[in-house]
Amino acid sequence: IPDVQESLLLYQRLVELNDEAEARELMEEIEDRFGNMPKEVEVLLELMSLRGLLRRALVLSASYNNDTVSLSFHPEATINTGRLLSLVQAGKDEIRLSPAMVLTAKLPAAEVGSPRDLYRYLENVLYELGAFV
Repeated sequence: IPDVQESLLLYQRLVELNDEAEARELMEEIEDRFGNMPKEVEVLLELMSLRGLLRRALVLSASYNNDTVSLSFHPEATINTGRLLSLVQAGKDEIRLSPAMVLTAKLPAAEVGSPRDLYRYLENVLYELGAFV
């Protein structure tokens, strides 16, 4: 994007993304205005929508390493402990929540191959845990 002011405005909108719907809307706008976007921009949009999802669930930090994701929650985050216990007992994705409010899940490799896949996986887990405010 040649115009610096326009670039800064788009970066600001990226930072404010809350979900995939907003990311799709921004992606369509960028393509309408500037033509086909590079793959790197698509990945950036996916990552920023993932960031918005985690922010809505009051996740303070997140890490993804090999096949494991760890999420550190704000002390005021809403986690339904009954649902968590059900997930843990069912052995679903080897999910654990530490006393320090760090959720760790071993991810099914076949299900998570891109930031968009990770978004969908985490969205499902976080909804199951009642983590959205």
